[in-house]
Amino acid sequence: MGASGFGQSWLRSRFLLFGMLFLLLSPVAFVAARSFVTLTDPSPAVGRAQVVTQGISALPGTEYVMRVVRRTAPALGDAKVGRRVLGFALATDEPILITDVEGDGTFKDRARLAPGEAYMTLNGERQIRASLSGKPTQYLSIEFVPPDRGSDIGTGELLFVSDPITAPPGQRDVDLVRNVLAQQDIAKVPDTGGQIMVLATDGAIDILPKRTRGLRLESGQSAVFNAEEIEIRPSQTSAYGVPTNQLGALTNMLQTDNPVAGYVVVVIGPEVPKTGEPTPTPTPPAAIATSESPSVTPSPSKQATGSIGVTGRLCNPGVTVESISDVNCPVIPSGYDLSLTGATLDRSLSDASQVDSSWYWSDLTLGTYALTATSYPGRANDYFIPGSAAVGGSSSSGYTVTLDQGSPDIILP
Repeated sequence: MGASGFGQSWLRSRFLLFGMLFLLLSPVAFVAARSFVTLTDPSPAVGRAQVVTQGISALPGTEYVMRVVRRTAPALGDAKVGRRVLGFALATDEPILITDVEGDGTFKDRARLAPGEAYMTLNGERQIRASLSGKPTQYLSIEFVPPDRGSDIGTGELLFVSDPITAPPGQRDVDLVRNVLAQQDIAKVPDTGGQIMVLATDGAIDILPKRTRGLRLESGQSAVFNAEEIEIRPSQTSAYGVPTNQLGALTNMLQTDNPVAGYVVVVIGPEVPKTGEPTPTPTPPAAIATSESPSVTPSPSKQATGSIGVTGRLCNPGVTVESISDVNCPVIPSGYDLSLTGATLDRSLSDASQVDSSWYWSDLTLGTYALTATSYPGRANDYFIPGSAAVGGSSSSGYTVTLDQGSPDIILP
């Protein structure tokens, strides 16, 4: 995806210098969208972040990809009409003018975009995008297209294309959120119920999801995350607006002094009913396999078996469940063991399948299992499993994990 992860080997050696360590084991088999995303949910813009543009549209087909393309807007008078795809035009260097071509061939100017401003275009619209500076200028286009058209960009430079994403039903509230950060700022993006795409526009940012592995994005890099809350912080090496590390000089500081990083987030929100039609009833979406989990194809009939996955993290003393991140609790692929027991089952990690740094027990009969750490890495002496409706207990009494028809593959906060 053009995004590099944090140096895990460096983090491990650093934290091994501390005194007493403890092992944190967090079952993460699948990440799923929140069960209910409603029309009354708050804005996805939290803190100083702002929704810079939004619209309502169905996503293309049964699957789609998000891509980022650097395009050129010719000077006003030279720009031609083009058939556009669903997405956002984001001015980065100079102002651009968005003009729609109506069905009768007449022109209608829609928006003047200064750097940092954006405009949402629906699929199939005929549109002119022209520079207002008297010479061609570059801008970013964030686009939603079917997977087989992911690299079919015509003119322009493809900066990023995601893996295929299952399209939610109906027409959706689609938002583009922008923020800039000072050196000590910590921004949050809430769990929106679906995938989000983060694009670093200035400087560099560290993204710390609550469940999955963190990433560092340099200016111009993007990444897609499944439904989960994430934190975004400026990288210690970030330099906002330095020409050699600058994709777009976003000029609206959003009341932030001395900004060092900027980013935008694409958010796919709740289903919006068409005028005159009844409000849709939200239903829990299907589980989405993360990059750290094995691919599982859900059965169309009721699922009789499930799976449990674990990822071990070695944490610095004093770290709480709420503050877990790749920085203070790096993932460790081995050096510990677990016991998973049920009515007729007794397994250890030697019976599990390893995928990257995680372990998975599959084909488990639905029911309640006991999950206990039987050996620790290094000088660790305790372990925790973040709780949810499916997990109970403690390290002293042992943990229980329940698989049922509603949650056959463990989903944790």
